[in-house]
Amino acid sequence: HLAKLTDDFGIIQFAKLTESDLSSGYTVDDNARALIVAALCYEKDRTPSSLKLVSIYLNFIFQVVKSNGYFDNYVDSDRTINKQRNIREYSEDPSARTLYALGLVSTTEHVPKSIGDRAHSLFEQSFRKNLAFSYPRSTAFYIKALCCLLSKWREPDTLAALKQNCEQLMALYEQNHSSDWDWFEHYLTYSNAILPEA
Repeated sequence: HLAKLTDDFGIIQFAKLTESDLSSGYTVDDNARALIVAALCYEKDRTPSSLKLVSIYLNFIFQVVKSNGYFDNYVDSDRTINKQRNIREYSEDPSARTLYALGLVSTTEHVPKSIGDRAHSLFEQSFRKNLAFSYPRSTAFYIKALCCLLSKWREPDTLAALKQNCEQLMALYEQNHSSDWDWFEHYLTYSNAILPEA
């Protein structure tokens, strides 16, 4: 089903039951998620079909990186970036999740070196722009990305960024927890598990 939802450009955002709905366009958020799945599948089964998906999703991400190191999320069905929608529905999460996907691919052991190097190069290109995330889940995804990188390359700048983002997340916990509420915010919303995981 994942392959069926994917064309030569990327994974299509929505489907009508089992049929992809090209009119919904594409998002970097979904392509980052799909990249993670495809890379982990390739790590397990080493099939050419999984590796082909890795390449498609990685190529998509290269198409949407912005000059400031973040990523445009929404791409129309004609494969053009929807600038208005990206401004109107801006979220930090897609960029942070994309960095995590790049970090994972660049450190996945059996992914071919050329693909891992491309993912690492794009991550570094964004990292050098001194990215900053203010939302808890975005911060958490970025922490996971930095941990991936540190598992392979122990660079002082990466370690400093990790420390800063961990402190930011822990500051949220200190502000919001109480004797009967051990959490980073005053409420539970989406992707909650990413916060303690980070």
